Amino acid sequence: MREKLSQKYKNNLITVPFELFVKKPNPFLKKIMNIMETNNLKKTSQILKKQRIPIKKIADSLKLDIYKRCGWKPPVKNLSEKDELDLRRKYAIQNNVSRKMMKLLDFLTFFQPDFNSLNLIILSTNIFPVLGSNRKSF
Repeated sequence: MREKLSQKYKNNLITVPFELFVKKPNPFLKKIMNIMETNNLKKTSQILKKQRIPIKKIADSLKLDIYKRCGWKPPVKNLSEKDELDLRRKYAIQNNVSRKMMKLLDFLTFFQPDFNSLNLIILSTNIFPVLGSNRKSF
């Protein structure tokens, strides 16, 4: 699918891996702003601050009720990203997660850059009326 989109939209297709974006958003924002021919304005900074981006490690997520209901626990202070992932893997084992799901967890933990990513397509600056905004308020 990416190949078809790349052919159609050429330089306007950016793959933004979630895990990298939330830790280091600026390189991605610069690319997006370059395509959109806009600047990093106050609104962008406000949104990033509200979403607590950047984060130090993936476990530093927003404390949303849906995450808590699904078993999310706040990260342990002073643990590295790897130690945090190991702790969560042990939790899955203690809760009798199937081998199939453990393999999937291990696969995702190893971070496959093209697997957990969001493809953003910026068709043109004409996208802004559709979004109910103007291009200078990005």
